[in-house]
Amino acid sequence: MQNGLIHIYYGNGKGKTSSAIGLCIRALGADLKVLFVQFLKDNNSSELKILREIKKNLVILEAEPNNNFFHLMTENEKTKTKNNTYSLFISAINNAINQNFDVLILDELLDAIELGILKKNEIVKLIKEKPKNLEIVITGHTETIELNEIADYLTHFNSKKHPYDKGIKARKGIEL
Repeated sequence: MQNGLIHIYYGNGKGKTSSAIGLCIRALGADLKVLFVQFLKDNNSSELKILREIKKNLVILEAEPNNNFFHLMTENEKTKTKNNTYSLFISAINNAINQNFDVLILDELLDAIELGILKKNEIVKLIKEKPKNLEIVITGHTETIELNEIADYLTHFNSKKHPYDKGIKARKGIEL
């Protein structure tokens, strides 16, 4: 690719990670090199399971599994999660730049910003200093004005109705 662009998928609707993974699959099908990084999740989704089986041109960096929402964690768990998330972010940047990836997917990065784990200015700096050909995809729930302004794609997912609202838990192969 000659000019990598910035994608931001945000909102409370279902499908942000799935859209990022769809782009990942498309890029791999075009023989592009993809770095997929997932923050603040339990690393147990069916999507990740199948991605882990792809060996050609795909590297996955995962945080230590989180078995609880951040706001429900103890202070020690929060500190551990913050440290792990920051280390994962630094590793993602170093890998993306030093190993000449074509696509960098930062799944749930917006949530790490919203929780105060990562700083917006670090993400903005990454984007402004990225290699020219690096395509970056960022997902999460909450938008940020600073990132919106430099994004080339800005997609808002808005849930109008979801089974979770009726107490139906996530189902393997559908939501997990």
